[in-house]
Amino acid sequence: MAALAPRLAGLPRAELYALWCETLPALAARRRRDLLRDLDTLKDVIRALGTEKALEETACAIADVGRWWP
Repeated sequence: MAALAPRLAGLPRAELYALWCETLPALAARRRRDLLRDLDTLKDVIRALGTEKALEETACAIADVGRWWP
């Protein structure tokens, strides 16, 4: 996935969003540590979909979940 993420980030936003919507349920079903690793690998994709603000919000959501369910 690490080699694929930069290429994905270069796709047109509409196409990338469609792929993201298909991929997100599979990512969400993974174990926490695997999901976190995946999200780190996909940070360029997240940035391409929602700018730097999306990365900040993702980090905040991860921190919140870590506090709620340690």
